[in-house]
Amino acid sequence: MVTFRGTTAKMLTASVSAVAMLSMAVAPAQANSLDDEIQDRYTSQSGSGMVFEKVSHPKNGLQQPDGIVDYTGKGHITEDDQSQGDRGQSYPYAVESYGDWVYIGTMYGGIGFAQWILEDAVKQGMNLQEFHELINVMYQGHMYEGEPDGVDAGGMLVKFNIKTGEKKILMSQFAGIDGGNGVIPTFRNAFRYGDKLYFEGMVMDTHNKDLTPEEIKHAIERQDGFPCIYEVDPTNDDKLTCVHNSVDIDGFRKLMDQNIFTSTRAIAPFKNAVIAGDVTVDENGKGTTQLLATANPSDPNSYHVIATMEDFDNMPAINRDDSQGGSGIMQVTEYNGKLYVAMVTGNLATRNKKTGLMRPFAIYVGENNGDPTQKDDWTWRPLVGDKKLGAKYTFGIDPERIASGTCTLQVYNNHLYIAEYNDWPMPYRYMLKAHDMRGVANDIDQAINLYRMDDNENIEMVVGDPTKMFPKGGISGVGSGYGDHMNLYTWQTTVHEGRMYIATYDASTFMENMVGGFNGDWSHMTQQEWVTTTESFVKLIYMLLHHKDAQGNEPQLSAEDEQAFSTLKTKVLHLQQNRADLNNELFMQQIDNALDQLDAHKHLPRVVKNIIKVMKEFRSPANKKALNTMIPHFKQAKRGFGLYELEEHNDGKVTVQTVSDDGFGDPFNYGLRTFCETDDYFFIGTANGLYGTQIWRAKNNTHRLG
Repeated sequence: MVTFRGTTAKMLTASVSAVAMLSMAVAPAQANSLDDEIQDRYTSQSGSGMVFEKVSHPKNGLQQPDGIVDYTGKGHITEDDQSQGDRGQSYPYAVESYGDWVYIGTMYGGIGFAQWILEDAVKQGMNLQEFHELINVMYQGHMYEGEPDGVDAGGMLVKFNIKTGEKKILMSQFAGIDGGNGVIPTFRNAFRYGDKLYFEGMVMDTHNKDLTPEEIKHAIERQDGFPCIYEVDPTNDDKLTCVHNSVDIDGFRKLMDQNIFTSTRAIAPFKNAVIAGDVTVDENGKGTTQLLATANPSDPNSYHVIATMEDFDNMPAINRDDSQGGSGIMQVTEYNGKLYVAMVTGNLATRNKKTGLMRPFAIYVGENNGDPTQKDDWTWRPLVGDKKLGAKYTFGIDPERIASGTCTLQVYNNHLYIAEYNDWPMPYRYMLKAHDMRGVANDIDQAINLYRMDDNENIEMVVGDPTKMFPKGGISGVGSGYGDHMNLYTWQTTVHEGRMYIATYDASTFMENMVGGFNGDWSHMTQQEWVTTTESFVKLIYMLLHHKDAQGNEPQLSAEDEQAFSTLKTKVLHLQQNRADLNNELFMQQIDNALDQLDAHKHLPRVVKNIIKVMKEFRSPANKKALNTMIPHFKQAKRGFGLYELEEHNDGKVTVQTVSDDGFGDPFNYGLRTFCETDDYFFIGTANGLYGTQIWRAKNNTHRLG
């Protein structure tokens, strides 16, 4: 029999969490002023001597609001207010530098997880107040649930001086320069070409009178917009110019109607041209993706199609329900005179019901025998993908590897490195919708690997556990996930001062409600976290017991029920200051007795009955097996992104060392999203959807030779 006591615990993330917890023991800065303001520094674990300094909101410290700018209300942001930050600016999606200035395009409200949990909670009958308490129990009060006044600010393009900390907003909903004020950007990549910067992604122009207010609001909430490329001219007061529009308003609406993800991120140089991904509609009004090339990116008339979906055998997946949310063409990179194109191919038609995962990534190769901007001068072939179509390697490279939705490409010395990037969000969302944990379990069990390819297109494993294809495992000796199976993306790579840097997305932060019971995190809650969790637990139980039906009627509680809840509340709140009583069997039995009394209530609200049903589904044999697969990895988990330093040596050896395995000391820095070189500093932007992105820097030429 499923009891109210057991199911209450599990519903707090599909889960085990709550009851398990109760049963176990600047005005613009002047030059160099940042040096005096910096409070948080992090020294590389590798012993290299590199020191990273937090330079955005430097006085706020870790685990505090950041987001580069400050939110002032009603959707407005400003460069400097009272250092309250903007928690909605989740991470720097696209960055490029010019001198000491780093130009940053942000992802706003980048946590889909809370929204997905809300969707399932509402489906089961919870109201928003109950959901709020549920989220507090799951994340100890840390989860970002929106701006304080409930109005979305949207993303921004801002420039940040890496030396002084000075900021200037160029594009946003209510602030910005000419051509940027009123335009909400979600740029996903950036590239410097000469003295100009190019940002690729999507924008929503709130001044567009052809758009309805509902369309604009919907686009902000979903991170949708018009796919485009913008030029920024740092030599001309940062003049903003849209140099390529992928669709008109009719095309945009067709993409939205077809649930096409309206952004792309692939942009890079090739020979004397720039190659860029594109999302548009074809002559039949169907959403599609393609590659463009230009020899003069400033000229809007210079962009020519060089490859279509047909050239890629219709492989790119661009629907929002596809792998990686339909990101399609993810990256283009020149290597050995050829263009390598990494793409998402998994869609619902390729989803394996047993594994819960969609088809892994493909890589296509373009060879140009003339003008890079002319389609007829290109030929295309699959390298990784469908062997029946001539691919040398199967989807995802290794047939045993089934979790990598896409990959990250990086040229380092004479090799092209291919880093796995698991399809994590879609299995997590499916777990919440269908109460099936298998996809998530397989994602975690197959944490990311790293490969490299030579100029003859021979691939070897660099980081990873042994498989039949690579029986000795990675040549570095480092296992899958760089030793941490919660590393599920290779989110970014770069080469800096002769070494390759690899940054990850770590899923521990968002699975803390499950992970924390196995790796000891729950035992190390701060007092404030413990108070928030226990108080929200009591409030949630009360709300559920008094949940009104469709006619507005409350359940009728007996005097015994009321006394049982009063006992439960008293005992749980007692634990706030007396955690030692978690190990007091007599005391805990009194809590159990109170829960038993509530469980015997004859007229449970429908929402509770729904939750009981969901919990039964989560306790299926398949889900128990999936959980048992994850538990060993949960025990070793540590919240915060991983940053790793790879070096190729003259003797042929490859070494991988850990720079950080804890998000620079902030457990809410779940990802490292962007790197950038400036004249004097190495720039790093974190993904932190709970308190807002953070900007860090490390001085150049500080790496010890060895």
